[in-house]
Amino acid sequence: MGLRRLLSEAERLLARTGVAKPVVQPSRDPRFGEVTSTAAFLVARELKRDPREVAEDLASRIDLSEAELVESVEHVNGYLNFKVDWTRYAKAILDEIFSEGVGYGSSGIGEGRRIIIEHTSVNPNKPLHVGHARNVCLGDTLSRIFRFLGYEVVVLNYVDDSGAQMADLILGFTKLGYPLEPPPNARFDEYCGDVVYVEAVRRAESDPSLAEERRRIVREIESGSGEAFRLNKLVVEKVLRDQLETCRRLGARYDILNLESAILEYGLWEEVFEKLRRRRAVYYAAEGSKAGCWLLDLSGHPILSREGDEVLVRSDGTTTYTARDIAYAAWKLGGTSKDFEYDLFGENPDGSPIYITSKDGELRKPIRDNVERVINVIDVRQKRPQEIVRYALKLLGLEFEKYVHYGYEVVALSRKDAERMGYEPEPDQKIVHMSGRRGLYVK
Repeated sequence: MGLRRLLSEAERLLARTGVAKPVVQPSRDPRFGEVTSTAAFLVARELKRDPREVAEDLASRIDLSEAELVESVEHVNGYLNFKVDWTRYAKAILDEIFSEGVGYGSSGIGEGRRIIIEHTSVNPNKPLHVGHARNVCLGDTLSRIFRFLGYEVVVLNYVDDSGAQMADLILGFTKLGYPLEPPPNARFDEYCGDVVYVEAVRRAESDPSLAEERRRIVREIESGSGEAFRLNKLVVEKVLRDQLETCRRLGARYDILNLESAILEYGLWEEVFEKLRRRRAVYYAAEGSKAGCWLLDLSGHPILSREGDEVLVRSDGTTTYTARDIAYAAWKLGGTSKDFEYDLFGENPDGSPIYITSKDGELRKPIRDNVERVINVIDVRQKRPQEIVRYALKLLGLEFEKYVHYGYEVVALSRKDAERMGYEPEPDQKIVHMSGRRGLYVK
């Protein structure tokens, strides 16, 4: 690169003055040139002289007659500052850009090293809104940067195909009379999110019998069998294909779609839970407001402990999001003996394959070997849950330092926009977070 060439030239110029260690680096302040050196301080220490005098002496002895990029050298308070001839330097940079083309600026710094990046991870019960698009763009940009630097990048999309949000959809299709086919000219993901999901949530919140049916559907989906489980798989796939079409238009690509239900189906949670139990990191609440629940002991964490321990298994036996996230994170870091199997799901814009977890899959993807970092692109509202996951990884004895939460600020609606969409903000509410449950979002 042009900068490397400039640094190399500055080193040579210094070395010709007799400096044994011609230390140079890019200048932090362009007023002091493009390259600076602290070599005078090192020489002065050896000679027991004033570094300012040494810098002045070295500057006077630097021969610029054969310099190609450096135009002048100045000494300031012991520092040597190299200023370039911008006509020649700019030409050198442009020549290199035209010569290397799209590879300009890349490096082999990541060669032989693997990074796992997870982004998007939108519940498969609705279309993507602009807030989700921010996640997609950030995650895909990160993956492109790491790939450009020579890393092997594995891009995951975590698909939460279990839990209350999916039970709401199934409730709408099985108990509220909504057909599986969307209206003419409507996408299936939009039909589910804008119509079925919102109405099912509204009805279940006001009808105790529907709320109980929703809880029953949650348990059946988690059981891995039954009509609700089978219908849910069908709905998830249809919504997911529409969501990925949106991501495709944004230019994003994925390697693997990991279904949350697979964490339970493959027994990952049971394995991780047993390890936590053996390490006495979890306990059973026999009384109190959380009686019948299993909780993660957060007393050893200086910050998380202030808000109390975290429920992992509810009193009805169902797992929480945090529990499944812990098991999934442990899997990423190689902390489970079990691994997923996959089927081909589709392809990316560049023609590369997209795989999805499948209990009957015939493919294995050993992506957890030699992982240097696991980066999770999730908004800042998930800071505490992500820190809980990281702490649980530490309690499991895994390399929790590799687990990185890449947080970002959420996209929110102004008060005026929320009112235009029929929402009534609180009197002092200036911004409104988008919500799929309320149907309050911009696609």
